[in-house]
Amino acid sequence: MRELARLKTERAQLDREPPRDVQVAFAKHLDDWIAAQGDALLCRVADIGGTLVGMAWMVVYERVPDLHDRHRLTGDIQSVFVTAKHRGLGIGAALIQALCQQADARGVRRVTVSANDLALPLYRSAGFSPSPHLLERHHPGRL
Repeated sequence: MRELARLKTERAQLDREPPRDVQVAFAKHLDDWIAAQGDALLCRVADIGGTLVGMAWMVVYERVPDLHDRHRLTGDIQSVFVTAKHRGLGIGAALIQALCQQADARGVRRVTVSANDLALPLYRSAGFSPSPHLLERHHPGRL
C-alpha cells in the first residue's frame, strides 16, 4: 500500500515530498478506501524488480436500469500513472489494456476516461474516442 501511495503522491507533482507521517496516514487511508470499494474497484500495477513503476485504476458502477438492460455497468478509468523514467516503454498501454480486458470480462459496456492532451494518443490507440454527448459539470467553488 505504501508503494501505491507513493505513486499517487508522485502523480500529484508536489513541490516537495510530504512528511513521513502524512505519507503513512495517506497509505492507511488509501488501504481503507480500497477495502471499502469491494468489487467496484479494479487496480492494476506495473512492478519492475519489486518496485511499483505504474498504476491504473477503474471504478465500476451500476447505472439506472433500462427496460431491456437491467444491469448497466460503466467503468471510469482514473489515476493512470507511470514513473517518468519508465514512460515510453508501453507500460501505460499495458495497464489500460489490462483494465479494459477486466471490464470486458465483467460485462462493462462503457468505459470512460478523462485524459490530458499528452495521454490522448495512448487512449485513442486503446480504442477510446471522443463522445459528443458526454458533458461534465464542476462544483462552482472548486476546480
